[in-house]
Amino acid sequence: MDLFRLTVATLLARKVWVIVLLAVIALPIILPYFTPYEANLKLLEPARAQTAWSVTWIIGVLWTLSQAARFGDSNSRTGLGAYFRSQGCGPLKQIFGIWAAIMLFLLPVVAGAVILCLAMAMPSNAQEASMWVTTNLQFAVLFLLTIGPLALLGVGLGSRFGALVGYVVPTTLCLYGLYGVGYLGMTIKMRDNPVLEWA
Repeated sequence: MDLFRLTVATLLARKVWVIVLLAVIALPIILPYFTPYEANLKLLEPARAQTAWSVTWIIGVLWTLSQAARFGDSNSRTGLGAYFRSQGCGPLKQIFGIWAAIMLFLLPVVAGAVILCLAMAMPSNAQEASMWVTTNLQFAVLFLLTIGPLALLGVGLGSRFGALVGYVVPTTLCLYGLYGVGYLGMTIKMRDNPVLEWA
């Protein structure tokens, strides 16, 4: 058995993926009803789309990156990595095997968000509907291009420095990219500071 199949089997046995998949399907349907949607019913569909992608990002940051760091750490700490190395599976192949298994479980989450946005928030205008499909597919690709490398970094750092470092560093980079860059840009515009401009 290779490390990819072992990681997939472990993730299946833990069954946390069921909760993750239910969250990405149920929360975008339920949470918009907690807002004062009665004032404008047309806002319910965009709220569902926004919630779907917000939940997907939360799952990506909290679950995917933590699993990447955890599997990287356990592969190193338990001696499983040394066993696979003795079987001819090098460190890069091990990291990519763990990463591929984690990304395999993330794909249904992204697909669920896209399907939910297309099924429950599709504009009625044909031209807008076409742009809506394109926008959601672009967002899915952007999400995978962001979380994928961060999960790979999490596996690598987790195997070398432990689960905590393997989770904190990619999460910090992700949150900095999502929020920090925007706040930093606003701060630079308000104050002319060469140190802030360098960051």
